[in-house]
Parts: sequence; structure tokens; C-alpha cells
Amino acid sequence: MFVLGAGASRHYGYPTGDNFVEQVILMADQFSRYCTRRLETGDAGQHVPEYVEHQAGASTSDRWENTLKDCQLLIKRLQAVRPLLIDHFLAWNESLRIGRLMIAAVILECEAAKGYQTPRHRFVVHKLVYGCTKSADLFGNHVHFITFNYDASLEYNLYGALTSVDIIDKADARRFLTEDRIIHTYGCVHSAIPDDRDFVDVRVARSLGAGFNPEDLELRKLFLDRCLSAAQKLKTIDPNDKEDDEACLIQARKWIEKAGVIYILGYAFDYNNNRRIGLSSAGDGSNKIVMFTNLGDLNKINKKASKLFYHDLVHFSNSAPHGHPSGSYFEKSVRDVYDAFEKDFEAL
Repeated sequence: MFVLGAGASRHYGYPTGDNFVEQVILMADQFSRYCTRRLETGDAGQHVPEYVEHQAGASTSDRWENTLKDCQLLIKRLQAVRPLLIDHFLAWNESLRIGRLMIAAVILECEAAKGYQTPRHRFVVHKLVYGCTKSADLFGNHVHFITFNYDASLEYNLYGALTSVDIIDKADARRFLTEDRIIHTYGCVHSAIPDDRDFVDVRVARSLGAGFNPEDLELRKLFLDRCLSAAQKLKTIDPNDKEDDEACLIQARKWIEKAGVIYILGYAFDYNNNRRIGLSSAGDGSNKIVMFTNLGDLNKINKKASKLFYHDLVHFSNSAPHGHPSGSYFEKSVRDVYDAFEKDFEAL
């Protein structure tokens, strides 16, 4: 069982924490400048993005103007608050739902920059293929993944790696990764395993607010419409829509309960996330093996993990393994996710 937080996607170029908020601000500023340019050029009715079309307003110019105001308000509020978690921030601000669109745009821009191309799942791939003598043997693996990330770097890279092994059939690799194997707890910008054709044009994403020629308008519309489609798949408002898919959360809790070995990677032990997937069961008489990363040995992560598994705040103050009265075994690595696999964690 793998539980993946934002840190598990960091090496693919995805921002985390404060940096993610900064990237949303920058994207909103790009969109704001694009709205301004469209209003100034007097061709507001040409190649109008769907998001703008759906805005209130008596005319297309009014809808562009309202979109501009939404962007500026989002930027102003984010700069004033600098929220720790943008999900909670959007829940507190009903007027800033454009934030969901900007979150999707940031993720798609990072994806388009080919951040997926560096292989970072080699440990997992080795364990999946080890012992396989034919393609069908892949289905003997009982591994499952719960990810809190909106990106699809996990399935993209696992599919690319598995299909680079001669004995693994592409159809089997796709079926293995899509049939009851991966849960995106809060949605994903893709509905299926993406390929390069699903990526947006990074040049458009990075120059959205710059000057443009008339022929560029369609490309900008395509980019923004793709972002809107991706945004509609995301559950970004905490707690309003993050508990909508109860079937998904029930399945996640079942996987956690049944798992004998759990890797918790790049995860901040947020209380609500722990509760929703039933992660506390790993320390409640379950006799599990749990290995987790805490890059930099942050004390707040140590305390959160200790409270979750031991109901106190004093464990995990160092990287030594810990036994548990339940018979469970806990091990912490202070390295990043990929060095932890290479240098610390045993396969067990």
C-alpha cells in the first residue's frame, strides 16, 4: 500500500506548499493580463474561452471584465493571506472559485514542461516486474496506491516503465494500472493514463499574458478550455467537495485496513486526510509495517505522525525504527522519497 502526498511529485517539477500558492498567483496574473489585452484590442468576441463565456454579463466584454476582476481579487487575497493550504482558503472564499481553474492551469503547465520524464519509480517498477515470467504475472501483485495529488505522474511513469519491459504487454500494463489499483482521493487533471498528446502547449501556458497575434487567440482558448475541463475533475474545496466521493474513500479505507506494509511518502499527515482514508488504523492493533518519509526531519511532521500512530507527541524524534504495542513496526526516513527507497527502506 502506498499513500502519496505532494512530496511524492516534487521531483517531477510540481510545486508544493508556499511555492504552489506563488505559482497560482503567477498564473492568475497571466490570465489577468490576457483579459486586459483582450478588452484593449476590441476583439473580445473572438475565440472566447468557455470559462469567460460562462461568466455573468450582458455582453462578451462584460464577461471578460468580470473574469479580470475575479483574477485580480484572487491575486489580492492570496497575497494578503499567503495561505498554508489553498484548498482551505478556497473553501473560506466563495467568491474565488476561479482558483480551481488556476490550480488546474499550474498543474498542466508543470506537466507540459516534461517534468514527468525523469524516472522516479524504479523501486516500485522493480518490485512489480520481479518474478514475472510472462505478462499475466503482473496481476499477481497486490499493491495499491492512494494519492492526494491532482497530477498523473504516478500512472504516467509506471505505464511508461512497464511498457519498456518486453515481457509486459501494453494492454496488460494499462489494465493493471486502471482496474481498482490507484485512487486519486481528490481527483486528477486526467481521466485516464495520459500520453504526450494530452499535454498542453507549454509555450502558450507560459506566454498567456504576453502580446499575441490574431492567430494565437485559438491556441489560448484551447489552453484555457483544457484547464477548465481539468478543473472540473478536481475536488479542491475543503471540506465542501472533498468528501463527495464516499465510495472512493470507503475503498481507500479498506485498502489501508487490509495492507500489511504501508509506505507513506511525501505526506504531511493532515488530520482530515488521515481521517478520510482511515490511516490511524495502521497503529490500532493492526500489526502492520509502516515506513514514511519526513524530508529534513521536521518536528511538526514527527509530532503529527506520533499523535496519529501512538496518540502522543514524543515518538519519531529520531530516525530509529519504532516498535508499537499493537505489534506494528514504524520506520522514518529523513531523505526525500526516492533516496529513502534507495538508502533506507527495505522491501519487507
